[in-house]
Parts: sequence; structure tokens; C-alpha cells
Amino acid sequence: MVGSGTAFADKIDPDNFFVATIGIKIRPNPESDEVVFDIGIGRGHLPDAFQKAIQETVFKTLQKGLYGWLVYKCIVEITTAGYWDATSDGGDFRGLTPILLKKVLRQAGTEVYEPINDFELEFSSDHLSQVLSTLAKVKAKINFISEESKNMLITGTILVHLTFDLEKLIPNLTSGQGIFLTKFADYQKI
Repeated sequence: MVGSGTAFADKIDPDNFFVATIGIKIRPNPESDEVVFDIGIGRGHLPDAFQKAIQETVFKTLQKGLYGWLVYKCIVEITTAGYWDATSDGGDFRGLTPILLKKVLRQAGTEVYEPINDFELEFSSDHLSQVLSTLAKVKAKINFISEESKNMLITGTILVHLTFDLEKLIPNLTSGQGIFLTKFADYQKI
């Protein structure tokens, strides 16, 4: 999340097909990786079932964000809410919430990050050229290379989704003698 965004839809608005009023605000949460959900309206202003419908829909919508990736590190606040006793139901709030949330996400701007792994690869120096060529093909970044009595050790980083491709190639590249270890490292901006 880069900035902040706000959106509002009134139940009497002709473009709003839901019998619900919602005002929503989103902003970055620099203090935590979590999503904080805040009903900024007073308790009792909106029935609990409608509040729950909004909250569940916010978390479900943030699972896919705008680009199919999880949105986190943000504060989502419901600033306004309204309903009609006779006709509003939870479906109205479940329908309107993702529309407004996607609108505020576009306003706020999001950045897409991809997970990366650290890796260690140990193998016989006889296979060095094939291993280096393959590491380049899977866009691995090499941090360190060392040789000790005909054994090579390479450490670096690789995108998580390419880790599995490399893992499948290691036995053929190293005549079944390679040792490949990975662990989650961080996220990098795409």
C-alpha cells in the first residue's frame, strides 16, 4: 500500500444497487504486517450482523487485492454505514463492500511484492558450468561461490515460484550428488 483512499456509496444513490450505505477508508499500517479492521462508526449504529458481513468481506477481498495477490499492512476503517430496516440484509453489505474496497485500493495505490528464498547449493566442481548456466536461466542471484577440494558451494536468492523449477533440475545437473537447501528470505517489489 502506497497511500490512502476513501470511497462512499449511499443507499439512495441511483448508481448503488444495494440497500446499504458504506463509507470506507484505507491507509498503510507501517507498524504491523497485519490488516487492522476498524468500525469507526459507533457501536449500535449498525447491527452486528451487518458489521460482520462488512468485516468478513473486507478480509476476503484483501486476499486477492487488485492483482490476485494478498494485500496486507493496512488499516481499513468503516467511516459511515446505513441501512433500511425493512429491506437491507447482509447480502447488500457483502455486495457493496468489495466494490468500494477495490475503489480505495486503486486510489491508495498498491505495490506487488514477490516472495524470495535464500538457497545453498553444494555439488562437485565438475558440474560448475552447467549449474551456473541453469542458475542464470532461473534468474537466481548468486551471493557467494566457494570451492573446497573439488566441491563447490553457491549461495544466493531465487524467486519462490522458480525454486521448484530449479529443484527438479538439480539431480540431472549434479549427477544426483547435489545438495540444495532453501528457506524463505523476504519479499521483493515486482
